[in-house]
Amino acid sequence: MSSFFLLATMVLGFMIFSSLSPLVVSFLLIVLSMFIGLLCWTLVSKWLAISLFFIFVGGMMVVFLYVSSISMNLKFLLKPLSSFSIPLIVCVTVLNFTDLSCSLFPSAHFFELCNMGLLFYLVVYLLATLFVSSKLSECFKGSLIQKF
Repeated sequence: MSSFFLLATMVLGFMIFSSLSPLVVSFLLIVLSMFIGLLCWTLVSKWLAISLFFIFVGGMMVVFLYVSSISMNLKFLLKPLSSFSIPLIVCVTVLNFTDLSCSLFPSAHFFELCNMGLLFYLVVYLLATLFVSSKLSECFKGSLIQKF
């Protein structure tokens, strides 16, 4: 069950990189945070998953409502599937070789050897999020709405 949630988060993560509209990105981030919350629910504890979901969704809603209010109206265009199919295949093969059997117990320590695949995935996810947020803030040099 947890491998399904990991696969769904990877697919949604790659879909975020291929979308152009801020509204589509915000919808995908909300769905992605739901899957990460469900994954955390099954692996760690219920209260941590719920609080993580509400904090993440609240912050992302504020950011993307602000960005969508100042951005131009764009069509909902997605890049072709081939642009992110190679990283998706690599992530799926890594996920298939990851042993998730001992991480299904809530009392298991997070830094055990069997949880290193999940820990590596979370680190890569956080680095990708940092990269995307820095690239988004780099585009806007100064005030976001230009006054003529």
